[in-house]
Amino acid sequence: MENTITYRGKSNLAFDLFWDVGTDFELGTPTPNVEQTDVPGVSGTQLDFNNSYKSFTQKFAFYAASRNQSVNALKAAVSTWLLKDPGYHKLYVNSDPDYFYVAAPDPSSLMKWPAYNRHMARVEINFLIKPFKYRLIGQREYPIGDLSNPENWPAYPLIHITGTGDITLTVNSKNYQLTDIDDEIYLDCEPDKLLAYHDLSAGGSRGRKAIFPDHKFPVLLPGKNTISLSGGTGTIVPRWQTLC
Repeated sequence: MENTITYRGKSNLAFDLFWDVGTDFELGTPTPNVEQTDVPGVSGTQLDFNNSYKSFTQKFAFYAASRNQSVNALKAAVSTWLLKDPGYHKLYVNSDPDYFYVAAPDPSSLMKWPAYNRHMARVEINFLIKPFKYRLIGQREYPIGDLSNPENWPAYPLIHITGTGDITLTVNSKNYQLTDIDDEIYLDCEPDKLLAYHDLSAGGSRGRKAIFPDHKFPVLLPGKNTISLSGGTGTIVPRWQTLC
């Protein structure tokens, strides 16, 4: 079986790129955001970890071999694949079949195309990869109820609740009050989003209807999570994640 990556819905094989895995290939690891401080009179460098991790650059090397088009035409097609919609997208690596990564072409060193002739080249593509990867089964919708987080890291779910009036979502004994709901509400608990909304239109926000303990959105901890709903029905996409 060919080694492949899939990005923005297309595999490298769609572009006549054959992954040169080699014996020295390994997926990178993110580094923690740590500030180092030397304090006069105190032995040892002080480490201040701010509970976040850095994205990392991952290089993939390919051999381009096409009888049907030139290297220049192939380069143009690959550039369109990677750069037409710049930003982070899902990246699947078939050697890690249970997860997907979140990646963007590294703008500082995107592609190298040393050509051997008009139809063959060795190609290097660099991706900037976010520090956490996501388990595929964690992208499914589950009925709201108890869930077991298989990873050793907290997960930040997407919750969809349907109903009207006042609704209470309970996660691990914490009550999340939703007031005066008009048919449905979504809770996106990702730390960089933290949204309560009916829809994503300009008037779709429902932040004022959400009364949460300590103003914090629900989090699914490692292991068993007890989840219940009073006053409505709903589903949850748990988004199980682990460090790359």
